[in-house]
Amino acid sequence: RCRQSAIRLPVPRSLPDGPGSMRLRGSASARCRRGPSRSLSFRVTNMASNLEKGQKKMRICFLGTPERMSYLQTHARIGVHLDNMADFVGTVARPSSVESRGEELELAVWVIEQSVEAERRGFDAIITGCFSDPGVEAAREHVGIPVIGPGETALFTARMISHYFSILTPLPETIPLAREQVHRLGMHPFVASIRS
Repeated sequence: RCRQSAIRLPVPRSLPDGPGSMRLRGSASARCRRGPSRSLSFRVTNMASNLEKGQKKMRICFLGTPERMSYLQTHARIGVHLDNMADFVGTVARPSSVESRGEELELAVWVIEQSVEAERRGFDAIITGCFSDPGVEAAREHVGIPVIGPGETALFTARMISHYFSILTPLPETIPLAREQVHRLGMHPFVASIRS
């Protein structure tokens, strides 16, 4: 059974009348839906409530550089532990950077392999370390824990706080990759520019 405590949104006293409109009073609650998204949102809600009760530490596998991981750990909430599984040697080597579609494909295979191992080791979630999110969707098909892509997260966050935004990429060669990602996520109407 779904809990309805996740999100409460303020709603105006009345909304405009017309086809497809509704009248609401007070506040609206986000409700769980049936299907794969329900189990994921329910699991994340349960992990957060367990942290608040002090029952369990949340273990997150960060698939980025050790420098970024230590930065994130210093800003993480109490009870959240990040690890990068540095001791795991898989069958695929991680490319040093992603500057082409070929390197993006190599990183995608590495992310999938790392995600499967992270779930096997009992991690609660996975955060990848590349803005273009290679392998995130495929990794989600292979594991039952949340796989969070920083690019997708950044784009949706930017959309929540502004009407339009720009993307800065490290190299001119990665502009087409960023443009493809923006279109794939349906964010292209809100992107003012993509520059290096």
